[in-house]
Amino acid sequence: MTDIRKSTYQLCKSVWATKDRDRLRELIWGLNRRPDDLSSGVDRSHLGYAARQVGGQFIGYLIVNRDKTEIEKSFPPLAWSPSLDQDERSLFIGAHKQILNLNMSCIQPLTERLPQYTNVVNPYNIFNYQIPEEFAEVNIFTDTTATKVVEAFHKHPAFDIALHNAALLTEAIPEHQIGQYVIDLEKTILSTGPMSSPRKLADASLTHPEDSQARILLRLTAAFICLRASLTVLNELIFRALLTEKLPVISDENIIQFGSLTSHFCSQGLSCTCQPDENIDPFTLGLVLVKCSFLEFPVDLCRTESIHFQMSDDIGDVAELKLRLIDDNLNPFDGLLRNM
Repeated sequence: MTDIRKSTYQLCKSVWATKDRDRLRELIWGLNRRPDDLSSGVDRSHLGYAARQVGGQFIGYLIVNRDKTEIEKSFPPLAWSPSLDQDERSLFIGAHKQILNLNMSCIQPLTERLPQYTNVVNPYNIFNYQIPEEFAEVNIFTDTTATKVVEAFHKHPAFDIALHNAALLTEAIPEHQIGQYVIDLEKTILSTGPMSSPRKLADASLTHPEDSQARILLRLTAAFICLRASLTVLNELIFRALLTEKLPVISDENIIQFGSLTSHFCSQGLSCTCQPDENIDPFTLGLVLVKCSFLEFPVDLCRTESIHFQMSDDIGDVAELKLRLIDDNLNPFDGLLRNM
């Protein structure tokens, strides 16, 4: 395990002991659970559901709260859930701001040399949300563990690739243009699924010479995608640590059938069939740990990108999963750096 993943796990452990964790966890759970039949509580779960569809951890709740009236037109049940009050909103903004500040510190090697591309690797750049100037000061992890994450992240191999290839460009690429390249290429990779890569990527590596401007731009785009993806995984791990002290686990205890473990141009994918238990819920999977003794090499952190739920008369409910492996740099697209 290299320093980025190790230091991130240590930061997540520090989340469990911070003073603001209980308030945030209670609020998030309250926005995602319906009150039981014996409770007189207000049902706020529709706001939580809408926020999960938006994504982006805390920012999803803030966007739904801001655009609630408009969203209600396409999702009427949202009208039954009251808006966030000022204290709740301020708490979410403060938590999001601390994560955003951590991200900016992590990408300092890029911002110092290529400041024009700072927003390209910001995982929140797809969300239309301006952080207000006034918000609560929230601490969801310690400064000591955050410093170690930053120091480790500065060693991410994508920085050297980005800086080297940016210097080789004969013509500067505008931020908005390469930013769109990053978003479009990542969408293409994700839509292909974790078990294979888009054919056009492998073809590009064969048809464009190493020193061509097209290949240089592809390598730069790939480096930005990997930095952005690593920050996304970092942020999701922090958010998960606020809610629980363990990730879902796929292990010998709940796996029914192993499909395949394949390496391809972009990354590595794993498919399997599992039986849901107390360690795995097929409806809420995102980041998971894989601990299976029969694999030839250790697999740790993965991201579930496809879930197919089936009911079986013989063995009960089963979930067919397709996962993308995440490397020691928290990068789910490590193959891009090697192959592009």
